Amino acid sequence: MCDLWAFEHFLMRKRLHENNVPFLELEVDYTPEGQGQIKTRVQAFVESLADRQTA
Repeated sequence: MCDLWAFEHFLMRKRLHENNVPFLELEVDYTPEGQGQIKTRVQAFVESLADRQTA
């Protein structure tokens, strides 16, 4: 599989990291079976954002 956005993805991730901006990177199959996994990852990310604010 060819990832047409790989270069932009790399640059965006690097820039966000350099500026200490949290980000969520999801690499899953967007199927009905994967919805639970996506939901869990998003919830954990939101919780980590809340933890950063209280720290």
